[in-house]
Amino acid sequence: DTALYNTGSRVANLLAIPYIATSLVLPPIVAGLWASGQRGRLERTVRAGALVGALPGLAVYLVLAVLGRPVMGVVFGHGYRGAAFYFIVLGVGPVLNAATGAAVTVLTMIGEQRIVAALTVILTLMALGSEILLGRAFGAIGVAVASALGTIVSNLALSIVAFKRANVRTWLYLRPSREASEVLRVARDTVRAGTGHPVVVDERQ
Repeated sequence: DTALYNTGSRVANLLAIPYIATSLVLPPIVAGLWASGQRGRLERTVRAGALVGALPGLAVYLVLAVLGRPVMGVVFGHGYRGAAFYFIVLGVGPVLNAATGAAVTVLTMIGEQRIVAALTVILTLMALGSEILLGRAFGAIGVAVASALGTIVSNLALSIVAFKRANVRTWLYLRPSREASEVLRVARDTVRAGTGHPVVVDERQ
């Protein structure tokens, strides 16, 4: 079970790659829009970033949720077909993390680092405690469920706090927008440059 859990976990972690890419380019954009008082555009940009970061991972998740056993068998060997179950459970975390958006980025950019740190410590301890309890009771399955639930609770809590503190909704919305295209463009340019600092165009609402 441990080998299957580890394999499912590694594959599930790959779902976070698009979200990580968008997270690299959002901080300077968020800081610039917050400083210039463009609260409406800031929210649209962050939610567009959540859309860009979540959809690729969600698409892969849905495919592997259906075809995971044969795919795992082909990639890792017949004995690892069971890793698909752990992928399905653990994959919910990265997908939801992307869907709830850059709440940590928003809170950090507006100076709420202490709240982020406190919430992170509290939620991490709760997640570890639940993993130990469920792990002892149900083994690797219990650990997987506890890990997924911990990620879900953490992301939802941070997005709610970001909304309360900054009045900015960070979760995605399924509507194409100019901001989504902008996030994609900046991410592409940043990747091509290797390093760099995205430029925020000051466009008043």
